[in-house]
Amino acid sequence: MMALGYLLLFLAVVAAIVGFMQRKKMKTIVSAPFKPTGQVQGGAGADGLISCQGAISVTEPLAAPVSGKACLYYEIEIKQEWEQHVQTEDGTKKKTGKDSAHSQKGGGMFQVDDGSGPVQVDASASVDAKLEKSHTEKKSYGYGDITFGNYQVHIQRPSDSDKHAIATHCVEKILPAEGNLFVVGKLTGDTITKRDGMMGKLMLAREGRDALIGSTKRNMMIGFIAAGLFLPIGGAMAAFGEAPQAAPNTCLNMTDGLDAPCIGRSYNADDVVFNWTVTSEGDYAFSSVGTGRSPTMRIWPDVTVRDASGPVYHVAASGAAPAEGQFHFMPGSYEIHVNDTHYGWAENLEGGAGFSLMITQVGGAPDALPSDTADAEVAPTDEPAAEGAAAAE
Repeated sequence: MMALGYLLLFLAVVAAIVGFMQRKKMKTIVSAPFKPTGQVQGGAGADGLISCQGAISVTEPLAAPVSGKACLYYEIEIKQEWEQHVQTEDGTKKKTGKDSAHSQKGGGMFQVDDGSGPVQVDASASVDAKLEKSHTEKKSYGYGDITFGNYQVHIQRPSDSDKHAIATHCVEKILPAEGNLFVVGKLTGDTITKRDGMMGKLMLAREGRDALIGSTKRNMMIGFIAAGLFLPIGGAMAAFGEAPQAAPNTCLNMTDGLDAPCIGRSYNADDVVFNWTVTSEGDYAFSSVGTGRSPTMRIWPDVTVRDASGPVYHVAASGAAPAEGQFHFMPGSYEIHVNDTHYGWAENLEGGAGFSLMITQVGGAPDALPSDTADAEVAPTDEPAAEGAAAAE
């Protein structure tokens, strides 16, 4: 319940942001003086904003690069589809995805006229408008000189050499050079251009002023209502809901024999280090094995037990078999260092490699040397011992 509460709080924040953005947009539309096209000159507000509405008139409309359709403004987005084979502790896996490989935007000059006289509009910069999809196409190759409709572009190979490009996708969107258009922008000389600021854009709406105000107000209300609903419900669930019960971390406060295995994970060449306290002198059996599903790719644990003076005991896995050994310990504080028999192997694996470590207190009289004189270290070799044998000496 608590996790769901936090999710609702996040959605409330997103909805509130949408609501405020739509509110700001509506205020811009309403605050910009709405004039007949023939009376735009001298009719701008103190901030230079002006709005008008009329039929589109263009002497030389742009030809959209891909489709060739007449337009006032266009956007092209080309994505590169790729696949990648990565090594994991469970074996080789295939990853797929899409990256933006190329984009292009463009616009031109045109006029709008409601019958009172034309006014010039410059759509060559940033535009806020509902665009219509004019071309979609997929090619079965992922790089090189590629032609989509009337448009040719050179797509590079993926920057990551491990990725293999398998396809390209092209989408072109346009604002058609026909019909009527509502315009909101800054009056610069005799031309309406984009508004000032990094976020300033030329606002264009084929649906007209009234419809744009209506849809913007609706979106604003939806955002605020959603935020108003999600915020109290999510807040209550986050504050009073039952927190998810995390699995007990058996690697913390390890003392003597463990009731359940310690589960750890290695990501690089550094040792994974745990603290272990012995309160009862005796023999303790160690067993560590990689938890990955692939016997050849998972970690082959190399376990070293240290005290303040240095290494005390060492045991390494024999291939995919567990690293096992039984040693005698005096009461005290120890560090258990876990790595791989080939140090740094986990760096080669996507997501690292997991392992389990079990310590069992063994009954009966001790028959091993005391910890201040015994050293069972066996250095790992490039050729693992026969499967099932413990590399302890």
